[in-house]
Amino acid sequence: MYFILLLIYFYAISNVVDLSSLGVSDTSPWWSLFTYNLVHLSFIHLSVNSIAFISYWGILKRYLNVYIVSAISMFVPAVSAYWGCYSIPTIGASAVIYTLIGIYTVAIPLGKRELVKFLSLILFSFIFTGLFAQSINTRIHIYSFVLSVVISLLTRRFIYGKA
Repeated sequence: MYFILLLIYFYAISNVVDLSSLGVSDTSPWWSLFTYNLVHLSFIHLSVNSIAFISYWGILKRYLNVYIVSAISMFVPAVSAYWGCYSIPTIGASAVIYTLIGIYTVAIPLGKRELVKFLSLILFSFIFTGLFAQSINTRIHIYSFVLSVVISLLTRRFIYGKA
């Protein structure tokens, strides 16, 4: 919930002050790898990311170690932004969302049928955002999802310890 409040705070400030320098691009300072998640373009952008965050975070915090999930959720979007940034600044918390989705894919047991539906939805999301919303940095989404799946698999024995 603190993350959502932080997003709302930054959105409110962005209505008064230009926060575009907090977005990540190939010429941005290193700290923008962490700040780009906090800035949102519009109220709809903020709302969609907030609803998705609350949905996945609510499930994951019931089953997993919150501290490890939080660490992965800060580390993976930064690495993904480093690997996938464009010359145009990227903003928004969707890399955090795709990181949570990757953790969810590994950590929450799904039946074979549910897993196929879930992964199809993720694939559709990547294709949809890439084809119809060119302003969205789909590479960062894909990197966040894949990297969080790999890290979740590697840390599987630690991630299940409830904190």
